Amino acid sequence: MSLATAMRYSEDDTLCPTTRELQELAMCRSRTVSVFTNRREAKSVFASVAAQLRAMDDEAASLVQLRHLPTMIADLDLPSSYPFALAVFLRESGISVFTTGQLMEPLAVRGPRPYLIPLAGTLTMPTGAMVLKLSSDGAQLVEIGIGQRARSIAVPGFPASPVVSAPARSALQLALDTETWVRIDSALRAVLERMRPRPLLVLAASDPLAGAFRRVTRYGRIADTGIHVDPARSTLADLAHLTYPILHEHGKRQQMEFKSHLENDLPMSRVETDRERLHAAAVVHNLEALIVELTPHAGARPRHDAGHTMQSLLGSTPNDALDALTHTALAARIPVHTFDADALPFGRSASGLLRYSRMVP
Repeated sequence: MSLATAMRYSEDDTLCPTTRELQELAMCRSRTVSVFTNRREAKSVFASVAAQLRAMDDEAASLVQLRHLPTMIADLDLPSSYPFALAVFLRESGISVFTTGQLMEPLAVRGPRPYLIPLAGTLTMPTGAMVLKLSSDGAQLVEIGIGQRARSIAVPGFPASPVVSAPARSALQLALDTETWVRIDSALRAVLERMRPRPLLVLAASDPLAGAFRRVTRYGRIADTGIHVDPARSTLADLAHLTYPILHEHGKRQQMEFKSHLENDLPMSRVETDRERLHAAAVVHNLEALIVELTPHAGARPRHDAGHTMQSLLGSTPNDALDALTHTALAARIPVHTFDADALPFGRSASGLLRYSRMVP
C-alpha cells in the first residue's frame, strides 16, 4: 500500500500484500530501508531508524519520509494491541506499508533492495476469517482480516433478529430448534462456498448454541477454537481482537501439516536443500514452493558492505544469500513458506519442493 493509498484507508482496503505487489517488491532494485515493527512500538522504532540514518548521513529524502510515518500509521486506525508486525519500505519513490501476518521483534535493514523474508510468507499464511456471531438476538456474519477493519457481511436468507419469533426462549430451547440452525447453515454456505479460497469460519457463540450449530452444519472449514464471549455485547473490534490468536494458531497448524507432508509423504527426489540448485530451479520454474527461515540473523554487529546493513539498535545482520533466493522465488510467483528456526523442515534454513522429480539413479 502506497502512502497516498494508506492515507485514504477505508474498510475495503487491506494491508496484506497481493501476489503482484510481492512480485513487484522482489523485482525492485532501488536502495531501500526496510522496517518491521509492531503497532505499539512503531513511533519509537521510526525515531531510532531516523537517528541512525542521520548519523550515517543518509539521503534527506529518507528522513522526510520517516517523518510522515507516525501520522500514516495512526491514520490506519489499528489498535495499539494489534499483534502482527507492520512492514515499511522507504525508497526514493515513496513509502509502502504492509502487514506481515507474523509475530516478530522490531527490525530494520538498509540495502540495495527491499528485505522481504519477514513479508514473504504472507500469502501462505491465513490472513483472514469469517466470524459467525450466534445468540438468541440473531445471527451475523463478520469478515475479519489482518490489517483490515472488521465489517459485517450481508447473508441473504439469514433470519432477522431475533433468530426466533419468541425472543424469551432460553438458549437451551433455541439450541434444540434444529430447523433454525439448518436454515442458518444453508444461507451461510450459499455465501461462503462461492468464495475462493473458502474462508475459515470461527464461531462466536456461547454454549449450547455453538454446539448446536456444529452438529448441524455441513461447512467443512470451521476452526476448532471458537470465541467464547457474549456475542450480543461484543463489538466488531472485540471480535477482531479475539480472532487474531485463532488465525495465528491455525496458521501454525497448517505449517506443521505442510512440514509433515514434506518430510514424510513426498519422494526425496522432489525435495531440494541445496541453495544453488534451489535458485536454479526457481529460475526455470521447477520450484513449486520455497521454505526459508523467518529470522535468519547471523551475528550481533552491523555490517556495511554491498549487501544489506542491519542497524545494531534494532537487530543483527540477515543472511543476504537467503534473501536473494527469496527475491528470485517471489519474482517468479513461487509460494514462500517462512518457519521459525526451531521448526524448519529438515533442519535447514532453506529447502524447496520441486515441481518435477530430479532424475535419480
